[in-house]
Amino acid sequence: MKHRPVTYEADLLDKLEVEHQGLLSQFKSLCQACDRGNQDEAYSILGLFNTMLIEHFVHEDYKLYPYLLQQRRNSAERIRSMHDEMMNIEVDIRKLVKKYDISSQYISPEEMQKNWQFIGKSLEIIGLLLKERIHREELCLYPLYRDCR
Repeated sequence: MKHRPVTYEADLLDKLEVEHQGLLSQFKSLCQACDRGNQDEAYSILGLFNTMLIEHFVHEDYKLYPYLLQQRRNSAERIRSMHDEMMNIEVDIRKLVKKYDISSQYISPEEMQKNWQFIGKSLEIIGLLLKERIHREELCLYPLYRDCR
């Protein structure tokens, strides 16, 4: 099966940057809910954050990375490396969501309460990864995309 070429989207980076700001805002709200000890609010925000993150990854996976790989063959190794890193962060966040997902049928209330004690440290690590990743993506990949116009 032959893949169709990915076309340049003039507003893609603006959309992705808005998504980044939304993700960071939701993450901040999640941390604040955890700091207040409001588990119900934190679980609700975590679910929304996860949904937003998956949508964002889909946009990058089907629009940004394929286009860059198609147009910037001389930078393919760096682009693939950043894509792989993004996938690793996605896996870490999915593990976090699964670990703290209140609706999970596989986690007992006792285990959930035990997990809750460690959510702050988990969020701290994920938050650092997410902020650093967004910064490097906007600094390294977005200029490559803009230059393809």
